[in-house]
Amino acid sequence: MTVDIRHDATPEPAGGVGDHEAAPALAIGIKIGTDVSIAVGAHADGWAGTVTRPTLELAGRDDFLPRIGDPVGLVDAAGDPVFAEALYAQAVHRLLTETLEATGADPRAVQVTFAVPDGWSPAVIADVARAVQAATGLTADRCAWTSAAVTAVTAVEHATGAFADGDPVVVYDFGASATTVTVLAAGADPTPLTRPLTSTLVSGRDIDRLLLDHTLEATGLGQALGARIDDPSILADLTELRRRCRTAKETLSTDTGTAVDISVGPHRTEARLVREDVDELVRGPVLESVSLVRDALAAAAIDPRRVAAIVAVGGGSTVPIVSELLESA
Repeated sequence: MTVDIRHDATPEPAGGVGDHEAAPALAIGIKIGTDVSIAVGAHADGWAGTVTRPTLELAGRDDFLPRIGDPVGLVDAAGDPVFAEALYAQAVHRLLTETLEATGADPRAVQVTFAVPDGWSPAVIADVARAVQAATGLTADRCAWTSAAVTAVTAVEHATGAFADGDPVVVYDFGASATTVTVLAAGADPTPLTRPLTSTLVSGRDIDRLLLDHTLEATGLGQALGARIDDPSILADLTELRRRCRTAKETLSTDTGTAVDISVGPHRTEARLVREDVDELVRGPVLESVSLVRDALAAAAIDPRRVAAIVAVGGGSTVPIVSELLESA
């Protein structure tokens, strides 16, 4: 079974490269993720560029994506209610503004395709679309909405060649806040064969926390900090260390070892991470996430031997052991 690893699921811009007759002045594909958001632009004659930003930087918080569709709002720093759809729209507005500034495109002549979580219903998409249109001024005819799973399959086909029509393809999205598995039938318009399965018990952030705990233990820093590990004064340092652990996780997708610089309060040291050790550390959570693949295939009544490929997306999919365990799924 082929396992194709992709580290993002940004939509191909509608009317993209080479489509001279249908293309707008600029076609943009946008995905708002829990940790990272990305926009890809294309003119008729070629790619216009890519803008990637932390979602926290765009929306001021990064906990809103799982709350979209929830009628109960979040609470902002002032104690006032704010809806997740509005935060999503804010992130889109800032990312779109930066993309337009970087490309010099006319904002009145863009077409935007959004890759959204597979589980969003048409009603949820309609609510989000209204919020985005209000925040950006985009009209409905200049926005298209597609599931992240369809986007991932389409991107792989563009890069490596089309699957045979009707071939079962599994999209395994090991995202920052959840793992989602979708089974689709390949074709000109990939079609989900059943509802996606999602687990919030295993996610990329869980892996990052495991690496952070491992780093603190291996260096003795956890013991040195003791009760101070919950001290608000070192929260920013621990947040930065977790970000460095995430970067190390991604580095280990190509390198066998890497170092993490540690600076927490008065403590300065370095931790060495080796791929084999990290693989063993995360094997349990990854195995749990891979079990979703078997469950999704069973729900779709698909024999695993018929699967043409597993397309792995999301930051968690960069962990080397993911490919190994998916191949045996």
